Amino acid sequence: MNPKLIGAVVALALLQLVLQIVALVRLARAPSERVSIGGRRWAWALIILLGGMVGPILWFALGREHAPAISTGTAADETSRRSAVDVLYGSRRPAGDPSNAPDRFTSEPPPVPRVERDPRGRE
Repeated sequence: MNPKLIGAVVALALLQLVLQIVALVRLARAPSERVSIGGRRWAWALIILLGGMVGPILWFALGREHAPAISTGTAADETSRRSAVDVLYGSRRPAGDPSNAPDRFTSEPPPVPRVERDPRGRE
């Protein structure tokens, strides 16, 4: 038998095995409400295992429903989001605002300390 043909068959078999393992892991981790075919995991597990190379591809293409879009929320949600952003990245209030604490947007960065080198090449 041709060694190139054997190599191609082995590569395809490994690809199929990897696809099946990844698809089964994703199936196991998917919330039941996002699994199509009525949330029946066993049906998708059979399709993935018995469908050869096509089974996992069908799961990735058709088996999972997309998560619902996140709503824009209420004004309270927006305020909460802004405060979280302010905590993480500092506020963007004008520099003249007295309630503004120094932050990375309005104040000068601290000076970088100089490192003196030893004449022998050691620090």
